[in-house]
Amino acid sequence: MDFSAQASPQLYSELKVEETRLLALIDACNHESLALYAYNIRRGLIETALKKGVMPSIPLWHAIGDLLILMNLHPPCGSDKSQSNFKSVVAMSYNRTKHLNFIEDVESGRHKVVHYPNGTMSVVMMKYLEPVHDMLKVYGLASSGDLVGESNLFKFQDIDELVIKEVELGPVVDMADFFDSLWPYIVTLRYAFSLYHRTSLQYRYMPARVDMPVIMGLLYSLKLGKTFLIPKQNVARHFAKYDAFTQGRTFDQFLEEYVMNDHKVPIMVSVGDKVISDKLTLLYFVIHLHGQYIVANRRNGGNDSISEMKKEAANVFENKVRSELRKYGYTGPDSAVKVKYDYDVLGISEEKKRILVVDAKFRDISPSSISASTLIQQELLELGQGIQYEADRHITRVDYLRKNLGLFKQCLKTTGDLSTYEVRAYLVTKHTPLVSQYKDIGILSLTELVDRELR
Repeated sequence: MDFSAQASPQLYSELKVEETRLLALIDACNHESLALYAYNIRRGLIETALKKGVMPSIPLWHAIGDLLILMNLHPPCGSDKSQSNFKSVVAMSYNRTKHLNFIEDVESGRHKVVHYPNGTMSVVMMKYLEPVHDMLKVYGLASSGDLVGESNLFKFQDIDELVIKEVELGPVVDMADFFDSLWPYIVTLRYAFSLYHRTSLQYRYMPARVDMPVIMGLLYSLKLGKTFLIPKQNVARHFAKYDAFTQGRTFDQFLEEYVMNDHKVPIMVSVGDKVISDKLTLLYFVIHLHGQYIVANRRNGGNDSISEMKKEAANVFENKVRSELRKYGYTGPDSAVKVKYDYDVLGISEEKKRILVVDAKFRDISPSSISASTLIQQELLELGQGIQYEADRHITRVDYLRKNLGLFKQCLKTTGDLSTYEVRAYLVTKHTPLVSQYKDIGILSLTELVDRELR
């Protein structure tokens, strides 16, 4: 079903009507007052996110971002300072954001509009979105936009804590090392901002090397718990302190990237000759910018510290799988073994006469693949990393084990006749997998492995 503007003018005509009403209401407002109102809503969301680790309303977050961009494109020129009208602006912006996101959901195939013969209609969600939502909860992102039970969130926080290197802030501490220690939060922000393709573009900043210390310097200069209106000339003087490190970056370019952009969410909000800013918002965004800088550095062939820490986390995940096998009576090697092929986890149960061959995959679904047109290709069929590719590789190593059981007797530490043992093979994933079986390879999350195989 084609929901482009040409094929479905109703969606876009309704959006146009909404935007016309919203822009008229924005135009009647006092610029500074409305900007402060919207900014402080975002600041409140950030305060909750930093204190609890959970964004209380992702839809409201994106609605405020859309509103701030809209105000950069169409600065208010009215005098209305009434809170009731500001509240109406936010409510209308919220509905506009929902409308924009719905259009993208339909056009990407995540959602389908089904028309029935009796004239009614309903919206159905793509089946494969459930694993995506499961993954988002691991990072504290409740897809409904509401706070959910904490037991459903941060499932692998124990693994993250084992990998994170504690860094105490001090005069001689490299701030890059400090921000590297926040890598789970960097990943969380990346996913939160990339829930939609259009929102991913809104937060795809291009930080220059000087930008981070400039923003950090501003951050340190502001008192906690207060929103400030700062003259742009003061920010310019602050930027000039870093002139030796700008490498061609100008203050106007800095403002264009983070304050006065017409398609990226402003970090500091422009109001005439001033900017609105506060300490927590700068901290929140500088964490994200550090991640953006790492991504850019990786593209240029540099070191990617986040990927390195993810690899460490994958090793910890393997140990977690082994630990679960031990709980249910399986024994086996304490680390991965190589017998022609690499075997992540091997377990043997003398009582059940069973050998488990487990390949542990501690990876996330890529935000860029969360659409009907790309999800299957990228997550299931992608050569070199898709589930089918990994399952085919596992079939090869399991077949070798079955045909050469004698070579594994020592590492399995058994005196029994291995030819009498049943061999079961699994891919164990970090999240609920998109598929549960490929040929004779079971594909399960660790929780599912415990519930279906071990208990």
